[in-house]
Amino acid sequence: MNEILFDLLSMDVVDRLFYPVHANPHPKILRKAVEQGVGFRCISWNEMDGLLRDFPRLDPEQIVFFPVAAQDREFARAFDRGVHVVVDDLSALRQRPDLFQDRRFFIRGDAGAHHREIGFTGTSIQGLYWSLKPHAPPVSGPDGMCPFLTGALARFPDKPTLILGNGMEQEMDREQAWVNVPALGEYLDAVARACPRFNLWLELPHGMIARAGILITRVVETRRQADIRLVRVNGDMRDQAFHERCGISHRMVNLSRPHRGETVSTTAIIGEAGGQGNRIDFPDAPAVIQEGDVMIFTNMGATGAEVSPEDECWKGVPQDYLHARSLCPVDIHEKQRMNHTEKQDNSSGRRDRE
Repeated sequence: MNEILFDLLSMDVVDRLFYPVHANPHPKILRKAVEQGVGFRCISWNEMDGLLRDFPRLDPEQIVFFPVAAQDREFARAFDRGVHVVVDDLSALRQRPDLFQDRRFFIRGDAGAHHREIGFTGTSIQGLYWSLKPHAPPVSGPDGMCPFLTGALARFPDKPTLILGNGMEQEMDREQAWVNVPALGEYLDAVARACPRFNLWLELPHGMIARAGILITRVVETRRQADIRLVRVNGDMRDQAFHERCGISHRMVNLSRPHRGETVSTTAIIGEAGGQGNRIDFPDAPAVIQEGDVMIFTNMGATGAEVSPEDECWKGVPQDYLHARSLCPVDIHEKQRMNHTEKQDNSSGRRDRE
């Protein structure tokens, strides 16, 4: 996680970086983000209120409040606290114009929206939050976004801000195993070239958060059901579910038998609590898995908002934060000054050689 935050903060094209609290709200991850100058995207009032309570020096300008569902009073409280607000349902603006009167906020822009829809709100919109809704078709990256954004620019009197949310992962090349930093940098550079009048804010992709964590469990039962091997573990599989939405894949290693090879038969890993959705299917799994074996599952850092170390579903498998080496916070302005100085030095060197 340290390296991911450092690499993304070091991108010149990114003006601000935001961590989605609901991906994994572990207190030590949140503290690391605060120490590095990262902002937060919150989907509920409780998330936002908890951040401001636990980190009293956190600037409200570092929070984007984009609720899944919010009542009027929560929007009002968010405005009063001075955080950035994203409005998803444009009908709310028509139904409660008094709530949004003289307020500045973001609206969601995606493949299903049109820039004419935002005209009625006048000059209160400070930018767009771009994220594809679940199962929406891709819009072919920056080329697909550009017509919408170009038309929307006429609605902004000042330089607007474009927030790229997690749904944009669907637009990237799905042949990539991961949304890695170099590929993401190229994508963001393309967006910046296509839309140079926008400030660019980035929400940390769920895939990168998932990659930062592993799940260590113990096998409590193995059995077969038709052609599928069923393995029950003393962990929870429900909310490692970003793999379905964001294309995140997992690998499994049997620490108890690390050299026994893999099998091509499908293996279903079931959480101890059982229930619908508490399962991940693996086409390639260790050939031998027996009761009592210790298993590692990769790319499990995005646990989901409803899973915490104290939840009963973990059944004695707590979530621990392993401290890596310390990193200095990235000063974006200092980074830009260094790049400018380096260019001047290179130019001076060329003149000296001439």
